Amino acid sequence: MAKLSTSGISSGSIIFPEHVLRSIDALNGEAGPYDIILSGSLGLSGSLNLNPTYVNEYNSAPALIAYNTSSGTLYYTTGSIGGGGGSGTSGTSGTDGTSGSDGSSGTSGTDGTSGTDGSSGTSGTNGQDGSSGTSGTSGTNGTDGSSGTSGTNGTSGTNGDLFTTTSTTSITIGTGEKTFVTVDTTAYVAGQTLVISYNNTNYMIGTVTSYNTGTKALVINILTVVGSGTYNAWNISLQGATGTGGSSGSSGSSGTSGSDGSSGTSGVAGAAGTSGTSGTDGSSGTSGTNGTSGADGSSGTSGSSGTSGDDGAAGTSGTSGTNGTSGTSGADGSSGSSGTSAPGITSGSSGSSGTSGTSGTDGAAGTSGSSGTSGSDGSSGTSGTNGTSGTSGADGAAGANGTSGTSGADGSSGTSGTSPSSAGSPLSNVIRYTASSGNNKVQMLSSGNIYSGLTYSRTGSTVTITSTSHGLSSGDYVVIRGGIDTNIYRAITVTDANTFTYTSAGSGSNTGTDAAYVPAFDASTISDSAIVIEAPAAGDCQLQSMMIYIDSSETNPKSLTVPSNAINNGAGENNSLATRNVPVMLANDVSGTNNSTITGARVNFATASGHGTYSLDGSLDTFGAVLISLRF
Repeated sequence: MAKLSTSGISSGSIIFPEHVLRSIDALNGEAGPYDIILSGSLGLSGSLNLNPTYVNEYNSAPALIAYNTSSGTLYYTTGSIGGGGGSGTSGTSGTDGTSGSDGSSGTSGTDGTSGTDGSSGTSGTNGQDGSSGTSGTSGTNGTDGSSGTSGTNGTSGTNGDLFTTTSTTSITIGTGEKTFVTVDTTAYVAGQTLVISYNNTNYMIGTVTSYNTGTKALVINILTVVGSGTYNAWNISLQGATGTGGSSGSSGSSGTSGSDGSSGTSGVAGAAGTSGTSGTDGSSGTSGTNGTSGADGSSGTSGSSGTSGDDGAAGTSGTSGTNGTSGTSGADGSSGSSGTSAPGITSGSSGSSGTSGTSGTDGAAGTSGSSGTSGSDGSSGTSGTNGTSGTSGADGAAGANGTSGTSGADGSSGTSGTSPSSAGSPLSNVIRYTASSGNNKVQMLSSGNIYSGLTYSRTGSTVTITSTSHGLSSGDYVVIRGGIDTNIYRAITVTDANTFTYTSAGSGSNTGTDAAYVPAFDASTISDSAIVIEAPAAGDCQLQSMMIYIDSSETNPKSLTVPSNAINNGAGENNSLATRNVPVMLANDVSGTNNSTITGARVNFATASGHGTYSLDGSLDTFGAVLISLRF
């Protein structure tokens, strides 16, 4: 018995193909035979065939191989092999279980496709065209110009390569080979095309088959004939190539142009045609049929079953019925003959089945136990997924148009709005201005509502502006954009709800209607340790950036206060940690000849409160001038 060997294979050695091929050849049956011994179980996904040649015969006792269909295990059994007994009677079927609850319904299918549009109404007839005006008389033709002189004739072209001879042979006009005896000796060769003519209405064309220079016999294969008859006076010539063209003659000089004829008089204009009557509106198209409903969406997946309710208490058992008398046993069937031992054994014949005993009478049914209490309802299963939507039905044709309603009376005209410009020039609502406190300054860039086209009057240096319901308070700041002053930053004094005053850059007695202003922010505090920004009472002002200049910076950090809870009039909402509008900060030390960036500059703030207050930090105590840039 040959076995697979590990010969030549040791730990750390190289595995060669022949080592692997031992196992492959053994499994494919291509070498050996080899015995394959398994120390564990064998699992097969395909069929198993045993070659009878290699199955050991065992004759000492009958044996069978048995197969367990559940575990896949092979067994052998011993003992005689008798025939099977007859089948017993079938038991009664159990009662059907209660049906499970229905799963949730799938979602409805999508709407059908829209119906097709209805056909358009017919167009009205066109009005008749107006009659055409009469044509004007034609102008007289101009006189012809004198003819130019004729050009000189070109030189004649060279003659074509024609070979000619004659023949007195009597020949009838027709196709096919014909033999002519020529008068002159020529140099015809086979394949040349010849013209054989009696006159210009009776001739033949063919190709040379052969020519004998001694006998002067010329054989021609006639391909084309014109005319008919038999003749004996033939002119034979080679169908020559075209000679080269003569040079063109010089062009004659151009004749002088004739004088233009006088223009004809213009015809009178035709009367305008009457306008055609408007065509009647076409009847509206009939309504389109509704589109077919879309196919129902596929049913949603069934919801998971709810948890089972607790079992009710068991009912009392009914009394058992009396047992029926046992049926008499059927006579035993005769034993089958013993099968032969080992493989290839034949089974003994089956014994005949005994007759079934008669069934006993059923006992009386016991009384039913009382029903247990119902268990609590299980939780509802999850809903099934929605079915896919069906395609929309085709659009129906458009219905007939309803009659037009009568037009409503025109509304009264609204009052004219105020002009958004001064002296016809557009004004921007984005403004830049500077607040000062000693040598310290804050330059601000902000936007706000622009109020323009306003009446003003100046007495001395006090300017009074009329702005209906301005909403401002005394001490608020504005940037004047028009009127007697332009682009000046001023605090105002409120006279009443519709007027306020400010101090002009000049003085005099003036009035006008082109005043304009934009509300602005105020830097109420500008010090080494604190900067406080305040918003006006109205104007929807938005602070966009600031440039703070501190002449002598000896404090670090510095506090910055901006309006809080002021999304409509401030530098951001700033009423909670989530709505803080934290500015971006840059700082420069400008105390020397050249500036230097303060790299540690940063913005700090508390997270719990004071959401309108920020701390400007990072080595700002330079004891010199600093510039702090903030972007909101």
